[in-house]
Amino acid sequence: MQRLGSRIASALLVSFGLLASAACEGVARADDAATKSTDTVATRGTSAARVDETVIGHPPPVMFPPPVLERPKTDVYWHEEWPRFSTVELLVSISVTARNADLGNHLDGPHGALVDFQVPVLDKGVRNLLRGSGPSQRAGAKRISDVGFRMMVLAPYVLDVGLGALVLHHNPDVALQLALIDFEVLTLAGMTQLLGSRLTGRLRPSFYDTGCPKEGCNVGDDYRSFLSGHAMATFAAAGLMCVHHEMIPLYGGGAPDTLACAWAITAASLTGTMRIVADEHWTSDVMLGAAAGWSFGYFLPKLLHFHTKKVAKKMADGSSSSFVWMPTFAGSADGATAGIAATF
Repeated sequence: MQRLGSRIASALLVSFGLLASAACEGVARADDAATKSTDTVATRGTSAARVDETVIGHPPPVMFPPPVLERPKTDVYWHEEWPRFSTVELLVSISVTARNADLGNHLDGPHGALVDFQVPVLDKGVRNLLRGSGPSQRAGAKRISDVGFRMMVLAPYVLDVGLGALVLHHNPDVALQLALIDFEVLTLAGMTQLLGSRLTGRLRPSFYDTGCPKEGCNVGDDYRSFLSGHAMATFAAAGLMCVHHEMIPLYGGGAPDTLACAWAITAASLTGTMRIVADEHWTSDVMLGAAAGWSFGYFLPKLLHFHTKKVAKKMADGSSSSFVWMPTFAGSADGATAGIAATF
């Protein structure tokens, strides 16, 4: 199983490289098509001039110099109707990042299982079907999920910002906007998962059959089954990649951009599945984490930035309410509360 786990992890990394290669090829084909179109127009113009010279007997007078034919502008640009990343969003993202670090160091919970039930058929049924048969199998699955997690949280920055916007299209403006959106989404998703796992409390399925050891369950990690952080982070990253390539043809448009989204969803799904095989999470933990992560990664950028012209006009005219929200946390020796603060 360890060899199989290493092979699957290697396959994930190889697929990462193949996707980058497909992106380069897609952009190269788009550029070739644009160049051929320009060359065809230029050839037609030259042929027309030669016909005039043959019929009249001398070159036609140059009253207006022929226009210089430039290569068509790339479709990779930040549209005017799309709201740019604001200073308020940046301050909120930085604040949430600092709060995440503080909570991670000081919020040592949960101290018990507040969620003590399994979804009928789904949780036990899928666990019995997918759980690794032995410790080595479960350890291998956990290792694969860790590789998938680290790879996916970097993928939007490396494949979209670095490769797509900067290397292939030399557009630092788009790269900056996408990088800031990625930072915002992954930070807010991390805050949500952190609060859910530290305040809710659900015993991991690995202790379901045997119960806690004699010395008791580890207060904290053993009760952090809800929500699945791996599933939430990877599906947030997958949502980001899908919305990036849907709105901006980073890889030249068409199949390469569709492949980028499909690859991200596949990698995130494999990571979430490996958490079930490793017996680290119940299926409902993974599914809810994936749904929440996708909501952050795909829908939040569309809500805040990738507006249609109609929505953008309403916001510009002030005919629709705008708001800024930020997760809040207050803790003491007696307990903790979490919520959302909003300004309208």
